[in-house]
Amino acid sequence: MPQKKVALVRRVDVREARNGQRYATLSLNLGPEDAGVQREGKIWQVDRLLAAGRELPQPGTLIEVAYTEEEYRGALQWRIEDYRLLDKDETARLLPRFRPASPVDGADYQARLKAFFDRLDPGRVSARIARDIFARPGFCEAFALAPAATSHHQQYPGGLLEHTINVTTLALGLAEMYAGPNGPGLTIGGQTLPVDRGLLIAAGLLHDVGKIQTYTFAPAADVTDAHRFEGHLALGYAWVRAVAAPLREKPPYPGAVDEIDKLLNCILSHHGQLEFGSPVLPACVEAFLLSVADVADARVASIVGEGRQLLRQNPSARWLQHPHFPGGMFIGDWPPEADRRP
Repeated sequence: MPQKKVALVRRVDVREARNGQRYATLSLNLGPEDAGVQREGKIWQVDRLLAAGRELPQPGTLIEVAYTEEEYRGALQWRIEDYRLLDKDETARLLPRFRPASPVDGADYQARLKAFFDRLDPGRVSARIARDIFARPGFCEAFALAPAATSHHQQYPGGLLEHTINVTTLALGLAEMYAGPNGPGLTIGGQTLPVDRGLLIAAGLLHDVGKIQTYTFAPAADVTDAHRFEGHLALGYAWVRAVAAPLREKPPYPGAVDEIDKLLNCILSHHGQLEFGSPVLPACVEAFLLSVADVADARVASIVGEGRQLLRQNPSARWLQHPHFPGGMFIGDWPPEADRRP
């Protein structure tokens, strides 16, 4: 017996099957009552429904679907038997529910952001660039509310702030481990790692600033035209480079140009690999540490978010199927509720 559910359409993809019939794949957000679960739904005979007078759902619309649940390649998906587009009154009443609440302790993360800025030497060019960008009208407000992604990791209001502080903290922690003196003094062949901590902090705070132009809530996290045309790495790089231009033209001290070049490399290479979207590879120690921290936080956030989501659906689940871990991620010994820092 089909079940019924109201869902927000995120993506629609119509393709032709081997038998010549068209089918539609819908990416659906189930809203806060289902903890923002994302579900893929298949309309196998989409032309039959369209011929019967159904309008093809569009991204951003709310629909009521009649579906049966099935498993495909280790993940749950819906076979959509029928659907109905909600009218204007229903949409106006229900759409606000699909905007995710922020789980981030904003005051705590704002304090951490301030603490990082307090550590920056105001005379350094990297610090001047970071302060210039964050001081622009409306920037901090937009930065504090933006998501870090649209799926997989930190796709909620405050996600970008959380991710930025996490990445900067992780990168600096790696630097301290190898460069001392606050860390354990790890060495390589008896040598410590020369790291410019001020540059690394500025790079961490700036690495994803382009995301305030590429992500929005409509009402769930979604991409903008700027994301499709340029992407957050290109936009962030262009922004930082423009602010740095006068400092490059008239360097305030020896080594300032190298510092700017290293900062720009950090922005461009923070995905770590060309196949992950970075146009260049890390070309300095600071860029490498930043890329390691970036992928670590994104992966951990993805595992935590998707693992908890799966356990809410199926408390006896033991394995999380994850695109970055083809063998699966074991979650069978996780406690029933997420551990939270007091």
